[in-house]
Amino acid sequence: MKSFIIILLMTMSYSLCISQNKNESIEIIYNVIKETQDTNHRYYEDSILTDYTYNEIHKSLTKRKYSSSLKPNDTKTFQLSRKELRYILAQLNLQRTNIWDANLFSNSEIIQADSAWAVLNKIRKSQHLPAPTSTKRIWKFIKPIVYRNGTCTLVYYLNFCGNTCGPEEIAFYTRKGNDWEKIVRVRAAVF
Repeated sequence: MKSFIIILLMTMSYSLCISQNKNESIEIIYNVIKETQDTNHRYYEDSILTDYTYNEIHKSLTKRKYSSSLKPNDTKTFQLSRKELRYILAQLNLQRTNIWDANLFSNSEIIQADSAWAVLNKIRKSQHLPAPTSTKRIWKFIKPIVYRNGTCTLVYYLNFCGNTCGPEEIAFYTRKGNDWEKIVRVRAAVF
């Protein structure tokens, strides 16, 4: 009986994920990219979620209550229900084998995840820049997980230009009119 319920929940989660508007997901990602002020030609990895990335995100989402300061002296708290956390983790699990389409947004190019370093080296040579300096970066992101009737989403991205170069973030956003606003950062790193 327990395995039947798990399969049913995963099936329901899968149908909810598939029914999510693809354009909305791309719009959320594009807004995050604009937020980072990356105006260059954008390269992005084809695989949505490697096992390593999945494990890191999953580990970061072990609790239901998150607090962070996006502005000085302005700490915000965000809480998930148990049901929401289960849904998000199920959606995350479903993304483990997905591949992004080409041409997600203008001025972008899809690359194979296992060739990211080769692409970076090619860019550096064409720009005559030493490693790790580069004006180009490679994006990796999950399909944003939208919930609460389309008013909240979980976003993960990695934007790297070499071994010690680039930000990574897991954050919750909420809909503000037609835009998405970051409300709390779960985890962030600059390496």
